[in-house]
Amino acid sequence: MPPCQPGAWAAGFNHPTTTNDPPGWPSTFEAINMAVIPNQPDPGKVIVWELNSTQSGNGQWTQRFAVGSPETGAFDNYVVTLPAGFGDLFCSGHVWLPDGRLFVAGGNRKYGIQGTTNNFLGSRIVAIWDPLLVGGGSNHGWQFFTQQGFCLRVDRWYPTVTLMGNNRVMVSGGTTDTAFDGMGCVNRTIQDPAYNTYEVWDIIAGSFESDPNNPTQNMLYPGPLQPPLDPNQSNQGCFSVLSEYPRKHLISSGQVVVAGMFRGSNRVHHFAAPGFWMPSPIDTGSFRHYGSSVLVPNLGNVPARRDFVMILGGASGGVTLAGVREINAFGGTSWSSLPSLNYGRMVANTVLLPDGAILVLGGSATDYFAAPAANAVPVVIPEIYRRSLNTWVAQTPQVSPRMYHSTAALLPSGKVVSAGGDIRSSDYEIFTPDYLLCGATRPAFAGATPSVMNFGGVYTIGHATLPAGVSIARVVLMRPCSVTHHSDMDQRYVELALVPPPPGVFPIEDTVLVQAPAMPNHTGTAQGSIQAPPGFYMVFLISSLGTPSVARWVWLQ
Repeated sequence: MPPCQPGAWAAGFNHPTTTNDPPGWPSTFEAINMAVIPNQPDPGKVIVWELNSTQSGNGQWTQRFAVGSPETGAFDNYVVTLPAGFGDLFCSGHVWLPDGRLFVAGGNRKYGIQGTTNNFLGSRIVAIWDPLLVGGGSNHGWQFFTQQGFCLRVDRWYPTVTLMGNNRVMVSGGTTDTAFDGMGCVNRTIQDPAYNTYEVWDIIAGSFESDPNNPTQNMLYPGPLQPPLDPNQSNQGCFSVLSEYPRKHLISSGQVVVAGMFRGSNRVHHFAAPGFWMPSPIDTGSFRHYGSSVLVPNLGNVPARRDFVMILGGASGGVTLAGVREINAFGGTSWSSLPSLNYGRMVANTVLLPDGAILVLGGSATDYFAAPAANAVPVVIPEIYRRSLNTWVAQTPQVSPRMYHSTAALLPSGKVVSAGGDIRSSDYEIFTPDYLLCGATRPAFAGATPSVMNFGGVYTIGHATLPAGVSIARVVLMRPCSVTHHSDMDQRYVELALVPPPPGVFPIEDTVLVQAPAMPNHTGTAQGSIQAPPGFYMVFLISSLGTPSVARWVWLQ
């Protein structure tokens, strides 16, 4: 087989508008929020939304959003009226729930351009979107929660939303009012109730966990202790560990790990000890302003490689970083260095690929916030990291800059959509990774393929006949992306165990036998207690040449 060619870009295009668009639909559209919709009859669709379309005097705004296929360029545009006084969903956090609905929390109640001050105000709004109901009724699948106990206890602008085990969602950090960003840590602790706190939504109950001392209020759980300050970064006292979009990941012990932007990582097991973090954070080496973090794919399900978290890029002291580090987030005591990126960058997107590679794309080569954004220098060369090579390989440059407010997501086709960005020449671009440019036959599903997998179950998956000498080497589950502000901490690579046939039984031709992850032990604290949270996943077949199939959807429950 010839060597793979570098990943390639299709021509960019702008978000389509039609004569049937709702009133107030803009001539341009910035996909600042994007989520790949699971289990659709027409796979590969996404939901995207940006800022609100109106900001009326009575505080009742409308939210514009769209549903469509980035690969075909066809989108349906919608506008929904939001509850009065709760702003919009522009700067929210979101994650897919186990039943295939999208949970959204926080947002904007005031923009910096409004009024006499340039501060932004967070929102207490909670919304759940059902993709099966889009196009029907005035809300197009949206349900809004604004009552005490069902919305956030405090306003949150730039929160992170994390799916935990046992049907719980953690809403962390953000800020109530960006005016607090200029305060010292002591004053902000007193005045900003979002400072270094989290709240937990109970999916089954449809409400937040309550404060035992005030049952009508949500419980505000504390965040971790302040890590060491970075001598290269000024004015850190105004931030907290759970500040703007904290980088958080669910690991297999059931703990939630935070690994940035601050100089320090920490973890909490909400079910075993809610609100109790490690007494001492683990130093990451530097502050990483708008760097990335991902849960590293565990190729081969090697026990010693479980629960590794990678941090990369960002800025410190006005200089963008190329450094990459990782840690065993369960029991590791220090971060170790990996090969650096070829290009230092901040506000970049990092996407897990189904072959276990890590793709970083976009970003700014200069400190995006140190000067007018128009002066920022975009990084247009993507890079791919594979542990087998242990280096970052530069790919074909993309045409449009993708910096602040950009998004990127893995699609069921195995391609990646790159979108948004305040400075851009197109609204969307499609990237074809190198694994599809090797001249190899792609695996394809055929015959029996389950649409539902029960935890621990054994399943037969059929595939089309492969060329001589080529086999199915891996069957991989990938969580659907849910990304905002170049951050998607819910990405997850789950490799299914290949099951050999019983002794004396010949394998069925063109099939593989796989076992779903074990039933999660939500109260357990050992590694492996939660191999994969329940929900919808893209399932990819990976050939022995490293080529992925087009994905199918499976519901793990």
